Amino acid sequence: MIHAHGWYQLKPHTWDRDSQTLAYTLQLPDQSVWQVGIHPAADGSQQLSAEIDGGTLDLSAERSAAIESRLRWMLRLDEDLTPFYNLCDLHIPLAHAAGRGAGRLLRSATLWENFGRVLMTTNTTWLLTKRMVANLVDRWGAAHLSHAEWHAFPTPQTIAGLSEDDLKSAGLGYRAGYLLHNARQIADGTLDLEVLQHSDLSDKDLRAALLKLRGVGDYVANTLVMLLGRYSFVPVDTEARAAVSKAFFNGEKVTDKQVKETLAAYAPYSALALYCLNPDG
Repeated sequence: MIHAHGWYQLKPHTWDRDSQTLAYTLQLPDQSVWQVGIHPAADGSQQLSAEIDGGTLDLSAERSAAIESRLRWMLRLDEDLTPFYNLCDLHIPLAHAAGRGAGRLLRSATLWENFGRVLMTTNTTWLLTKRMVANLVDRWGAAHLSHAEWHAFPTPQTIAGLSEDDLKSAGLGYRAGYLLHNARQIADGTLDLEVLQHSDLSDKDLRAALLKLRGVGDYVANTLVMLLGRYSFVPVDTEARAAVSKAFFNGEKVTDKQVKETLAAYAPYSALALYCLNPDG
């Protein structure tokens, strides 16, 4: 679940291999900043434990509920993947999925943060993606009250107050204008991105809504739809081609069309199947 894709490597997530702990810094609507550590339960079961370090802030029942809600969203704990597992049982490349509890792909607490991260993956290397996201978090993310080194992902309101040159100084390049435009639309109330987290739109209409955002093309839209828990559209990139090539074509070079056609066998979970092909992921 944690390693199925690279989100765990991007700030404000941090991964401690020795303790098997995923830490995440988040900011609540009341502007308080918290760090949550998620790790396997001590009893060796598939359960997870979460610890919240609130520093000198009071963790009220309201804040606790808000953090729990965000964690459940991030870890997809409320998704029923039984139909997907039943489908996987019929296909050898994914026969391991149910036994491992695979498929609950890690995501960020807000669609805004997921959008920002996906935008930073376009036309670049993974090393530069990590650097761009780290720069955003370290320079403009709100800091924890007691631990100044812990920063949340910057809010749309914070980004909206910057200039395009500010963002370009963080290495964002052409992405700076796209991030800034959408942040300003959210900040002035023109765009409500978070409403899409729980939308009853069809997969097709949800994708269409995302394609209206400045800077969003097929790859970004397909990835965001997947992160929203809809799996009809496959985000095809170098990693996707490599995974499908290895699992289905003995390592031979494959086209984008072949990737989509191969994963269509897992509809409506095509994108989820892609990220479960690696049994070690």
